[in-house]
Amino acid sequence: LLKTAWFWPATIVSSCTLAIGYSASIAMPDNIACFIGALVTYACFRVLRAPQDKLIGSVILLSTALGLSYLIRPAFLLLPFALCLVLIPALYFERRISLTKSILIGFVPIAVCSMVAFSQMFWVHSHTDHFVYTVQSGRNLLDYTYPCLRADYGCGTVNKEARKEARQLFDQKIAILPEKERANPAVINNIQEEVAVSLLLESPFTELVKNATGAAAKLLLHTTAMPILERLELEQITISGGIAEHGSSYFPAQYFRDLLKTPHMWVWTIAQGLLLLLRGLQFVGIIVGLRETNTRWPTLIILALLIGLLAPAAGLGNPRYRLPMESLLVLLSVIGASKTFPKISGFRI
Repeated sequence: LLKTAWFWPATIVSSCTLAIGYSASIAMPDNIACFIGALVTYACFRVLRAPQDKLIGSVILLSTALGLSYLIRPAFLLLPFALCLVLIPALYFERRISLTKSILIGFVPIAVCSMVAFSQMFWVHSHTDHFVYTVQSGRNLLDYTYPCLRADYGCGTVNKEARKEARQLFDQKIAILPEKERANPAVINNIQEEVAVSLLLESPFTELVKNATGAAAKLLLHTTAMPILERLELEQITISGGIAEHGSSYFPAQYFRDLLKTPHMWVWTIAQGLLLLLRGLQFVGIIVGLRETNTRWPTLIILALLIGLLAPAAGLGNPRYRLPMESLLVLLSVIGASKTFPKISGFRI
């Protein structure tokens, strides 16, 4: 996948990715996360394909990129572990490196990320007297992950009753704490995590799987055009909203009539259509990438990174959480296009 012929196709697809452009207008670290995701992807391929004399430098680059990711977002926490499962056999079978050396290389990024995580935990301990990686994970679990995993097919919209139940249990637990502990963010975070995890464990497993799968589909298939319309305070025509207001007969006839009567929703329709086309190309890219021997291991690395990024977003169907995956999706699009439109794209795998 380290081919100069791939530069312009990947650049063009990236430039046309609405999520990347929109995220630049928000005061959040989303574009930094996108850059780190792209850097990790590049470093993985360098480790897999770089000349032998540059292997150590490539491992250092990969470890540095993953270490930086730990400072950006907790969503990157699983990345080195997911990557390790594919990188070790890739080095052994693809690069013909000894098993011992492959295992050592595979665990170097985990060691570096562990050191970064421990340094972060020591910093938090210096302010709270508790060893935790972040004091924000509890709130995310309590207010978003749990209510979203209890919402039909994930968020979208949280299950308000589930959120209310979780907050009531949380309020009961902190009510009996001394005032000093109630003012400690690490203590609050731990209780939030405890309540959310206990509620998740009590939830039906099949329901959690169904809702997590639905949320993952929303995360991957929803276009960023909808958050843009929401930000501009323009009316949004949605199937779920229409059914909630008018009943099951709303879709499809009335839904498409409402779309045609709302000009700004035409932009959403075009964006959604292009996104679905890209997802189709990416599916082809996965099939082709796994089938062709020279792209099999890079494609497996891409899939491992995607899974590592999808897992922490369980239940959350907001396309914003897809941003660190965009570089991976762009590569799959290029692989798919190289096979589907070889004459138009001008290159093949």
